[in-house]
Amino acid sequence: MSQSNQCQVKTSAALFVALLTVATIGCKKPEQIQTYNAPKEPSAAAPVVKAQPAAPTGEATDRMLTAIVPIGSQAYFFKVVGPIAAVEKNEKALGDFFAAIRVADGKPKWQLPEGWKETGASGMRVATISIPAEPKPLEITVNALPWSGTPADMLSNVNRWRGQLQLPPTDAAHVAESTRETKAGDVPITIVDLRGHFAGSGMSPPFAGGAGPFAGANPGTASSAAPPDLPPGHPPLDANMPPPSATPPTTSDDVPKFVAPKDWQQLPAGGMRKAAFAVGDQEHGALVTLINFHATEGPQIGDALQNVNMWRQNVGLPAIKQDELSKHTESIEINGQPAIYARAVPDASDASQSKSQLATLAAMAKQGDQLWFIKFSGDRSVVAAQEDAFKSFLKSLRFAAASGATDGNK
Repeated sequence: MSQSNQCQVKTSAALFVALLTVATIGCKKPEQIQTYNAPKEPSAAAPVVKAQPAAPTGEATDRMLTAIVPIGSQAYFFKVVGPIAAVEKNEKALGDFFAAIRVADGKPKWQLPEGWKETGASGMRVATISIPAEPKPLEITVNALPWSGTPADMLSNVNRWRGQLQLPPTDAAHVAESTRETKAGDVPITIVDLRGHFAGSGMSPPFAGGAGPFAGANPGTASSAAPPDLPPGHPPLDANMPPPSATPPTTSDDVPKFVAPKDWQQLPAGGMRKAAFAVGDQEHGALVTLINFHATEGPQIGDALQNVNMWRQNVGLPAIKQDELSKHTESIEINGQPAIYARAVPDASDASQSKSQLATLAAMAKQGDQLWFIKFSGDRSVVAAQEDAFKSFLKSLRFAAASGATDGNK
């Protein structure tokens, strides 16, 4: 590294530490960013954002295999990623393992081959399975999330995994090139097979980023575990879903109250999703989700730029730079507090964007010591047509009051 670059890195690090120090002195609670009001006009104290490194070139080094096991209105994702040689050596065992999965009582059941070890649920993970391999064990992560089975849902997930392997997004016409259909017992499942340069270690948006407008947790507290699989969100539609209602069917203290449009179909909450709604139909659908995190999940959890770029990537839009952020976000008030509203909707009249059939609207809101991500993602025509309804829904949200200096909405 040149002396000039070293100076720039040291200066950026010093500025970041100074910003955290100012935030810590100014507030005894972990909600240091209460004074953040207008994402359209970043303050002079905005952190220095490093340029994103170019995608690696050359032969792929890592391989990812994901088995999607649909069960009703959700799916279980069995994902393993590691060096190509290690995955290939265990490919037959993995294929046999996937094929031997059985569904009972609405859940997948499996048997571990000799030498494989399983740990219990953690966060949104249903299980983690360790496979002996060199130079280090492989891991199968198992997650359960809403699932519609629509082409848009499949495409969105494939592109999310392609992003983790630093591959460019694909489109509906080419998604079959990296997927194949098989069965687990009597249940049809999909295997997604990708090769690239894995960059999914550590936390990834919306779990991380630079010290953005919602930053404020203590440095060094970010989890080193790989992030749970979180599909960007598309319609888990099912004829047996309950009818929509004005409030979530739960008494949990951290679930906000809201008024939802009558044509939104409320879905069962689960895991970190405090509420979810299906909008549209099987062919043209979208999903609204509400997810929250405690500020101490990581010091970089609320970076606006990285989250916006993730949402843009998921719908096939190019990344933006810090000085362009105000063009793609606006300030919106949620529960009496300023929040960031982001719009990632490809322009149908723009030839370079018209091929994307997906869109995302999202809000990032800080309430007490909780960070909330409210996202509306799916078919572009549905999302665009329902934008006013989504904004009204955001403004109707009422969060539980903080019960103590450090309890937030717990």
